[in-house]
Amino acid sequence: MRIQILFFFSLIFLVSCNSIEDLSINGQPEVRFKGLNKGEIELDLLVQITNPNSQWFKVKDASFDIYVNEVKMGRSKMVESIKIEGNSTKEYAFPMAVKLNGEDLSLSLVLNTLFQKRIKLKIDGNIKAGNFFINQRFPVEWEDNVNL
Repeated sequence: MRIQILFFFSLIFLVSCNSIEDLSINGQPEVRFKGLNKGEIELDLLVQITNPNSQWFKVKDASFDIYVNEVKMGRSKMVESIKIEGNSTKEYAFPMAVKLNGEDLSLSLVLNTLFQKRIKLKIDGNIKAGNFFINQRFPVEWEDNVNL
């Protein structure tokens, strides 16, 4: 039992000694609409990610509040985990389900948003990622003007 505990702490020490470089997102993320299912909008969030680290990791969970023109439209959650490969630049499709806030939305607001050429999109939430037993939550706050 002591050998297992010593091995576990040695492994954590060796992993923590490596400097971890930040991931980078290349270009503008894209959204691919997949359909409606049980009152939720299903979509893929396509993101090209560069991982300069030799270590791979999984994005295990993600949930975001979505705001369009300062109005909270709903909440999205990731449907399945995604493995980000080490030493790679690759496009990943994050399957998401978006549940709209019915009480906060009016038909005129939705129609007004659909007919605009440009909207202010804000995403606020967190991502849970990790490798083996080591997991961490990362806050995400992104805001940009997006062409429709």
